[in-house]
Amino acid sequence: YLKNTHSIRTLTPTLSQRKRGIRAVDWLLIVFIFLVSIYFLASFFDPNSDKDLAFSAWKNYGFYALLYFAVIILLNKKEHLVRFLKFALAGAIGIIFFIIYGIISGQGLWSEFTPLSTEGVRLLAFPHAFYLTMAVLTLGIFLVFSLAKKYRKYFWLLPIWIFGIIGSMMRHLWIGLALSAFVAIFFLPKEKRLFLKNYAGKIIFGAATVIVFVFYLSAIIPNSKIDQRIDYSVEVLGKRTASFSSFSEDESFFWRGMLWLEAGEKIRENPLVGIGLGKKLSLELGDYQDLVEVRNVHNSLLAILLQGGLILFLPLIAFVFLTLKSLVEKKEKEWIDFVLIALAVNYLIVFLFQPYLETNLLGIFFWIILGLIRFFVGYSKK
Repeated sequence: YLKNTHSIRTLTPTLSQRKRGIRAVDWLLIVFIFLVSIYFLASFFDPNSDKDLAFSAWKNYGFYALLYFAVIILLNKKEHLVRFLKFALAGAIGIIFFIIYGIISGQGLWSEFTPLSTEGVRLLAFPHAFYLTMAVLTLGIFLVFSLAKKYRKYFWLLPIWIFGIIGSMMRHLWIGLALSAFVAIFFLPKEKRLFLKNYAGKIIFGAATVIVFVFYLSAIIPNSKIDQRIDYSVEVLGKRTASFSSFSEDESFFWRGMLWLEAGEKIRENPLVGIGLGKKLSLELGDYQDLVEVRNVHNSLLAILLQGGLILFLPLIAFVFLTLKSLVEKKEKEWIDFVLIALAVNYLIVFLFQPYLETNLLGIFFWIILGLIRFFVGYSKK
């Protein structure tokens, strides 16, 4: 549906309209990839290193980072961007069927791999919910900028996707989506913020109507399965939300906290070079003892600092910071620029709670987003 919009047609230049040389900021990523490769080779000489884990770390940090350059090289026609966005939209729409499956079966497909630390079940698996956060931010910002009323009909996708995100019971996704949306709104032009403010009334009214209808349905058929399911869902969601105020009592928060403290101790021992790739952390909680793979620290930035020390951490942070800074300072922003800001911020937030860069189908989009930022900033300067 985006194919004929003016905003898409004006986004992507042809190869003859721009230059694609290596820039100063790119060297930071090249240095990062080079250092990751050195760490990987060094793991072969470390008897305490698990070679499979070391290779996995190199693949996720070094090899997948090359997608940044692949985007710069391959994105040379507007049709490429259109095709990519249409593919992403189709995938996000397809996830609706997973939401429906979760509602009917009472549990999301593959959600058993991420058990809850509180009462309840997930209606949508974690990866699907994360993809929907990117879809909500992208479509939401596009609709704010779209002047054509015919595209407003796609607004109905947003509440369905948000319902799926809430049903995933992934608290960090709730935080990431809320904060990244706030950041995007902060950077929006004044006239777009006013438009969003006026449109928000309709959104709130629609949401309130649905909520009232649900509770009305529950009231007119008390003690039915529908009534029981609604009451149970409200209770579970309430407990999940309330867990934000009781970190010490939540098993998930407590486990992460202990693991992060152990990681902090290791970092203090080797702040400059880290502990290397392919390692595990020893976690002891009373009688409970376990060796936890570093990639399961549930904090991607902490995992990189732990494994590679400041030598590996600083080039990556500097690269991400300068890349985002160049986009924020871009004078004439298109709607896609605000989308990229929101998506990048969302990643930086969720990095703190789950192993995104350590997971194949979650981390690759981070490098793609950074490549898109580099592309559009370069186009602006040209």
